[in-house]
Parts: sequence; structure tokens; C-alpha cells
Amino acid sequence: MSTLLSLKILRKAISRLIFRLLADKPLPTKTPGEKLHILLLRWDAKLGDSIVSSFFFRESRKLNARLTVLTVNELAEMHTNTFGVDEVIVTKPHPGLGELRKLVNQLSNVDVVVHLVGRLQPAEIVFMRLLRPASLYSLDDSLRCVNRKMGFAANTLNIVEQYKYILQDLGAKAIDTQYIVPLPAELPPAALSPQILFNPYASRRDKGLSPSRATAVLQAITDEFPDHSVGILCSPSTLHSAQL
Repeated sequence: MSTLLSLKILRKAISRLIFRLLADKPLPTKTPGEKLHILLLRWDAKLGDSIVSSFFFRESRKLNARLTVLTVNELAEMHTNTFGVDEVIVTKPHPGLGELRKLVNQLSNVDVVVHLVGRLQPAEIVFMRLLRPASLYSLDDSLRCVNRKMGFAANTLNIVEQYKYILQDLGAKAIDTQYIVPLPAELPPAALSPQILFNPYASRRDKGLSPSRATAVLQAITDEFPDHSVGILCSPSTLHSAQL
């Protein structure tokens, strides 16, 4: 490990420690409002995770809940028009302390925060301190402000099961986990629609498949299902690669 990388990791660790000492306090005990206000933090810009957990929005309405999502511009329209979220607030990916402090003024009477990441960033710890929800669901069990500790879920539950667990904890009974899949306004003719979708990409280049591996997998799919049409999922940044 390089010295520069080691110093960066050390600075992040010290920063988190300082912010924990200053802002990581137990959440206040308060009674939720008549209409439960749930806030989801989805500014990591992961399309797949958003779709897989989309049933959470539909099932939350059965609890008479109001839903607010903080997400990036690329996912805002989908959350509003397809998932039917009550309020979508656009942020930068992983916003800093200044932006989060402004967001606190836009949000009112938040009862439940759902932020399923491994570790909350220092600015996010302060955000929770200022927001003061009644419940915070997180995988970061080490924090005192996390009173709905879900660290066990990181290795034992997939994304669908994690959101189902939260719904059950909030009082939901029969839960339909079917995804809400975004579809284009004008669908192509059935004969032109892909029957198999293949996604060789990921949120980071190092997590996706190499071009040679992606080509090999795609060839294996077409060999196994010669009568099926195959579509490649891609983003604007990977469109050129997908067309090759």
C-alpha cells in the first residue's frame, strides 16, 4: 500500500472519529407523526439497487406513510414518475456537510431514515444529528445514532430481504416484493424486444466484467438460448462499449 493511500485512509479514520465524538448521539425518543414520514438516502446512483428495492415505496403506502427520497439527478425522474415517491430532492453524489445542512431546512418532521450503507460518512453523522429522526435503519451498528441496527443483514440478507425486514419492523404484514420496473413510454414491437437482458457493467469499472469476459459470457448465453434475443444494459458512459 502506498504512503499516499495510507495517509488518506488515516485522515478519513481521524475525521470519522472526530465527527463521532462531536455528533454521534442517541436519537431522541419521540412519537411518530400521524402520517409516518420515511426518508430514504439513495444518492449512491445505483440503478440496479433502486429497482430491486422499489417495492418498498409501494408497500410503505400501505402503512399510510409519506415518502421522501434524496437521490442524484439521474435517478430523480424514475423515483417520481415510476416509483411514485411523494417528494424527490436532488443532491450531489455523497453530498458534503454544507449541502446536508441546507437539506435539513428542506425536510420537516422526519420519523424514519433508511440509509443502508456499510459506514456512514462523517458529514452523514452530523446530518442525522441535525435531522433527529425517531428511527435510523443502518448497517453501521457501531454508531450510537443507529437505533435500528442492521449490521447482521450485510452478510445474511440480500437487498430485497433487507427492505422487507424494515417494512416488517415498521408493522407491515403481507409484503409484495415484486419490483417496479421502469419501462419506456413507447415500447418496441414484441419481435424486437430482448428476451434476455445482460449487464456486464457495474457502478465502478473494477467491479464490472472485462470486455473479453463479457464477450465470452454473452457468447455462452446465445449458445444456450439460440432462439432468444439478447439486450445489453448500459449507461450513457458505457453505450459506445456496448455497441462494439
